[in-house]
Amino acid sequence: MPISAHSDLFSINNYPPLLIRHNVWDIYSYIDKTKPSLFFYPPLSYYLIGAFHYIGQLFSDTFLDWIDAQRTLYEQGLKGQAAEYIIVAPNPHIFRDLFLAKVPYLVFDILSLIILWQFVKKKIINKWAFVLWTFNPVLLYNSYIFGHLDIIPIFFILSAFYLLTKSKISASVFLLGIAGAFKLYPFMLVPLVILIFRKSFIDWVKLGTISVLPLFISLLPTIINNPQLALSAFTVKLFYAYHTDVTGWEYYSDLTKYLIIVISYLVLLFLSWEVQIQDKFKLAVGVSLISILLLLNFVYRAHFHYLLWAVPYVVLWFKNVKIATLIILIQAVSFASYKILANQLQLELFAPINPYYFSSLPTFNEVINKFIPYRVVSTIGFFIFSFTSLYIILQVVKWDIFQAKTAK
Repeated sequence: MPISAHSDLFSINNYPPLLIRHNVWDIYSYIDKTKPSLFFYPPLSYYLIGAFHYIGQLFSDTFLDWIDAQRTLYEQGLKGQAAEYIIVAPNPHIFRDLFLAKVPYLVFDILSLIILWQFVKKKIINKWAFVLWTFNPVLLYNSYIFGHLDIIPIFFILSAFYLLTKSKISASVFLLGIAGAFKLYPFMLVPLVILIFRKSFIDWVKLGTISVLPLFISLLPTIINNPQLALSAFTVKLFYAYHTDVTGWEYYSDLTKYLIIVISYLVLLFLSWEVQIQDKFKLAVGVSLISILLLLNFVYRAHFHYLLWAVPYVVLWFKNVKIATLIILIQAVSFASYKILANQLQLELFAPINPYYFSSLPTFNEVINKFIPYRVVSTIGFFIFSFTSLYIILQVVKWDIFQAKTAK
């Protein structure tokens, strides 16, 4: 935790000090005035990280000053990776402050373990799955080396699925809504869960409303000040934050991929509606796992650390921990082979130790490329990841069909 960082960790932490020091509640209006091209994470992350900052300042008198200095540099036009910010904004207590910046992830990882232990007690997973979660490399990279906040929404997703085992649908959907107020992708899961545990049309409307309440409430300061900005922050700004103008085959390739996602998601909705089986919890886990794999395989801007999104469902789906472990390892290595190519995603992550040294090191792919064309390695990795995803999808679909026939 204290010796590594990616610039995403800084961007997540740059704005919450405004809440503490300047009473800025409407973060989107602030950003729109100072850095209008920037897309920030949903505002619930702003409030939660701000709360941890409030506690963190009790343990460090340099933490908030350092984060403020980084934000000022960014607003003045500095663009770069973690190494640049560490050099330009030096901090004699950087190891302590980096540890404090990642404390929220440690807290929510521990809370996730508590929820997973409840699954162990229900015999949905065994204790070795608990161990797998604790030491899986995707989690260690995402939360403690890279420094991203994905473990926070994952805790709420795990909690939501635990409540599904007790058929507490309203509370489960609300927790998925909280997860979606940190990262938007959990909203893909809400319609699937509602259809699987369906009741009347009125219930669908009620559950859908419950799911968006956390996001709506967290957006209230922006909605009150600028309703149009509140809407565009999740449409136009989000789109342009991840959009690159392409032409020719690249354009049609992207169009084809998104078409595959849409059609496949519609099939998942139909499957959730049509399949009648007793174990609705496992069906919900299965279709959720497929939906995440679709995003990872077909969204061009899917980054390596997003792979953590799939890990909870792999752990919950495969009762054989050896198979789950093998899948996580294979997918981690194969996905990394074509998603972790830049130095800031490799050894430069350890820039806090020595920014000049670690930012100057060659990447693993550059070293391998001296002996064999790295495109061969990345292409093999792409196909391995795709085929592993296909294997998982077929396992889920086969189970659904078999269970549906058994139920009849």
